[in-house]
Amino acid sequence: EVFDNINLNGSPLAIFTQPAQPNGEGGYQIRLTPAALRQQVGSLPASGYSLRLAGEFEFQEGYFEFHCEHHDGCRVYVDGVNWIDAWWDGGGGHDLARALSAGSHMVVIEFYDKSGYGLLETRWRIKP
Repeated sequence: EVFDNINLNGSPLAIFTQPAQPNGEGGYQIRLTPAALRQQVGSLPASGYSLRLAGEFEFQEGYFEFHCEHHDGCRVYVDGVNWIDAWWDGGGGHDLARALSAGSHMVVIEFYDKSGYGLLETRWRIKP
């Protein structure tokens, strides 16, 4: 879901599909740039937008590390529990690792771009 504000408020401006790519480390990665997002959402503002990506993923049992590289804010939830909370202006990279049981888990990634740079890359992997 894409919103025309930085707070995920109101009805989505658009709904699109962004497949996560297996990363060879027992997890997945998702990378979005404004140019790639505009290919799917032609009415995307130059800045001042937010998005929510959600999907069910199969996990093996283990200790998983999630990483979010972002500019501006990023939040990552697994089964409704906040794993990464970097919801502020500016960029950075944030990590968190926790144990997960085997089976299906809901992963939700929230992001906003206030400045127009608009980088979002989220990945997860099982820790050896």
